[in-house]
Amino acid sequence: MALVLKQAVPKGERNILLLGRTGSGKSALGNVLSEKNTFVESEFGVSQTKNFERESFVLDDITYRVIDTIGVGDTKLTPQEVLFKIADACYAVRTGVTQVLFVTGGKLTDEEILTFALLRSVIFDQDILKFTTIVRTRFSSFMKPEKCEEDIERMLSENGELQQMVSSCNRVIHVNNLTMEEDSQLIGRTNSRMKLMLHLRGCTTTYRPMELDRLNERISGYLTEKQQLETRLKEIEVRMAEKDKLNEQLLTKLIAEKERSEKRISQLKATVAATTSRQVEEKAPGLFARMRESCSII
Repeated sequence: MALVLKQAVPKGERNILLLGRTGSGKSALGNVLSEKNTFVESEFGVSQTKNFERESFVLDDITYRVIDTIGVGDTKLTPQEVLFKIADACYAVRTGVTQVLFVTGGKLTDEEILTFALLRSVIFDQDILKFTTIVRTRFSSFMKPEKCEEDIERMLSENGELQQMVSSCNRVIHVNNLTMEEDSQLIGRTNSRMKLMLHLRGCTTTYRPMELDRLNERISGYLTEKQQLETRLKEIEVRMAEKDKLNEQLLTKLIAEKERSEKRISQLKATVAATTSRQVEEKAPGLFARMRESCSII
């Protein structure tokens, strides 16, 4: 049973988690929402999201935090790296999720089905669909309500997981996030953002299931230490860039600290991945192995 907290995050702050297959337009959606270019878009259907990315923007005194997860399908990551990225994204939304935006071209692949099953079983629970908006991308008639309804009816007529998701989710929204080469004035993106933000303004309840809290309790200490080390590494790299101003003894000391920090970060990432793996096996035995065997998630 989900623990739904209506005031789980600071007043006026909402977390939006992006999920979808590589090449579905997930990163483009992040840029459309934030009106920035933080999320790297690919022209060739190859995942550019090797880490999770995030961006914040403010509208009507509400801060929206958009978190882009790794793309399902073509991202070449090891099983350990996939588990770590899942944990890292969960840590980013540890105060709860306002909406999951499930980005799809209109048909679900095996990869998408298994990935959603993993998140629903391990990190969230059956209530996740109540907080999920299906975003149907590359729909040229997205501004025509009757065409959008026809497409929803088509998805509802499908057998299996897509039908279940469409019938149980919060809402289906159609968009068309064309590039500047396709739409020089980016009218499609402007209208798509308008549709999405009208919807997101009405999504005010925070979804924070017990399994999300449980995983974050297990990994938060490790990830906090990792963030501190990464901050220190940036400071070291700035100092080392000015090596002409450093004596040999100090430079040697900085190099040694850099190596120790990098080694510790690798250890922490491995620990987080192993911890996440245990929760996966506890909640959904064999599911991650199925993803590795039958899909190209890694």
